[in-house]
Amino acid sequence: MSDAEHNVGLLKQAYHIWNDTKGGSVDDWLRLIRSYSVLGERERALQALDRARMALSPDAAAMERLGELSRELSLQPSAK
Repeated sequence: MSDAEHNVGLLKQAYHIWNDTKGGSVDDWLRLIRSYSVLGERERALQALDRARMALSPDAAAMERLGELSRELSLQPSAK
């Protein structure tokens, strides 16, 4: 599989997760955020991270995992 085919597959997966993740698990959110990051879609990764934080805010363990991924991927909003 070429890199382009792999990236298309990742983007399709991210799109489906994005649409299906209304109350998804933290693992679903982490997979979505990582997929966008791997594809170089930083803004989409940040949007997904924000959405995940809203959806999972009552779950302290999930919030910690989101924070860890955010730090790992250097996903802090850029100053505008």
